[in-house]
Amino acid sequence: MYARLVRFEGAEPGILERELKEMRSQIQAGMSGEPVEGEEQPGGPSRDQMETMRRLIKQVLVLADRDKGSSAMIVFTDTEDEIRTLDEMFNAMSPGEGGGQRQSVDIYEVAIDERSG
Repeated sequence: MYARLVRFEGAEPGILERELKEMRSQIQAGMSGEPVEGEEQPGGPSRDQMETMRRLIKQVLVLADRDKGSSAMIVFTDTEDEIRTLDEMFNAMSPGEGGGQRQSVDIYEVAIDERSG
């Protein structure tokens, strides 16, 4: 399994909250196979890209500090080729106005995945 970790800082709290709600609905629709409602957002994924994401992404984890305006997103895939494909797609996108600045992007192989029951 592979993971892509991206960090953002400097988002306005209200805009971060709005973006988190939009991401939650897109992720839930995408992971369940439902069509994504609404229009494509400038700088956001196209419908074809959403289909590719739906096919490749196995898990998404989003972390947020609303007071600081910072967030991190970890996307998991089965293979290195899949994570590299997603990396190219995500790098072509940009956060909306006031959504903060991308601070770092890293790709990792998941070495340990242990969860308590």
